[in-house]
Amino acid sequence: SNITKIAGYGDDDRDIKKVSGGFFDGKNIYIVDEEQCKVKVFDSSGFKNAFGGKVDFLGREKEGKFSKPVSVVLDLDEKVYVLDAKLLKVDVFNMDGIFLYSYPLFSDKTSAKPSSMIFLKGKIYILFDRFIRVYSVDGRFEKNIDLKDVENAVSFDSDEYGYIYILDQKSSRVYVLNTVSEKIVGSFFGKGKGVREFLEPSVLK
Repeated sequence: SNITKIAGYGDDDRDIKKVSGGFFDGKNIYIVDEEQCKVKVFDSSGFKNAFGGKVDFLGREKEGKFSKPVSVVLDLDEKVYVLDAKLLKVDVFNMDGIFLYSYPLFSDKTSAKPSSMIFLKGKIYILFDRFIRVYSVDGRFEKNIDLKDVENAVSFDSDEYGYIYILDQKSSRVYVLNTVSEKIVGSFFGKGKGVREFLEPSVLK
């Protein structure tokens, strides 16, 4: 068999309890364990290291700790970015899991919660239900991109040409965003049980 098991279910750092996000850099797999509030790093040989952890009961000592981590990405300088949907922040680490800095998410739409994050064209793109928020890698808010016709975006990804594909769970459609014009230029799939249809999709990669 060509399938190799690298992790099991459990409380140990080598195990995973609830996957909420992941990233593959060509060599290592970074998995966000939402229940343990950690990022677990694996390669083809198995477990390498883990970092993060839960904030304390009173919510103090938040640096490098999480309440609801949901997404992880790496930039071109091999810095690791972890999105926390409950604390509304991004924590940044080096490749060894050493905490570097943190920045809060600018929020003028307080009811919206982030669900996913990608690194594209030197920027950090963070997905909310009906818009995307763009930040510089050092945490400076740059702009919002409103997602016309999208009702409940839950996941997104990009291609080599700079297009972003956004999964709308409510309509079960994938919308295509042109990052130059910042406009939706197409969509595909739909809700149902037929060919090219889904009932409640949750992840797009």
